[in-house]
Amino acid sequence: MNIAISGAGGMLGSHLCKILNTSKTHNVFNLSLDHEYKKINKALLIEFVVKNEIAVIVNCAATMDLKNDNDYKVNANLPRLLYDVLQENNSNSLKFIHISSINVLLESRTNLYSRSKRAAENSLMDTSAIILRPHLIWSKTDEGDRKKLLNYINSPFPLKPVPYPGHTFCPVDVDSLASYICETLSRDINSAIINIQGDKKYSLWDLSNSLNGAKKKLIPVPTLFVEKIFPSKIKNLFPLSMRSTNTLDYNYELASKESFSVNLPM
Repeated sequence: MNIAISGAGGMLGSHLCKILNTSKTHNVFNLSLDHEYKKINKALLIEFVVKNEIAVIVNCAATMDLKNDNDYKVNANLPRLLYDVLQENNSNSLKFIHISSINVLLESRTNLYSRSKRAAENSLMDTSAIILRPHLIWSKTDEGDRKKLLNYINSPFPLKPVPYPGHTFCPVDVDSLASYICETLSRDINSAIINIQGDKKYSLWDLSNSLNGAKKKLIPVPTLFVEKIFPSKIKNLFPLSMRSTNTLDYNYELASKESFSVNLPM
């Protein structure tokens, strides 16, 4: 099976490529895209898909820290564009997997990232796409949000404030998620929306303290103090550790009842 991965250079995309490349039944192609959305050429993408007989596209491409309209369009519009491109192959075995975010279920999340992910899902609602909504994607190596937290902990300031206990996460191990995506490729499912969470809960304080050199530098700040005292515009100026992506205002158990949910080992 020929599989194209968009966002292959990112954390999830690179781990997924590594696992797929060990398989003797899959051929992996890096679906390279221009960073400027308006420069992405649909005709060339169709040519790429047809020439390489692509049967599956896994869209891992996303901008986490949106700064402008271009970043929003990459998150919101690219998934449907890639889906439409895949359809030009006119094969009955086509499969499109889009990596979304659990943030779409958080009504309080009105930032550009969450809005862009909701827009992407809405654009795919009339399709046969498989939408995966992972919680915080966490790595055992220094990359992604783990690396950002480490950078904060190792910054020049001797002491770092962190909400205590902070927001609640059900982190998903990046390798477990990549393996689950590989399993999904061989399953006979379409038009599915799947919430994916880790099998354990961690507070932001737990995650921060799990990092090397953190314990002697962190100052606990009561979560309610951070949430109630500081308005959203001020909180967005805080370091990453003060601005988590999944908040206490969402009941994780409720997600399992609202739609299909999968627990993966952390």
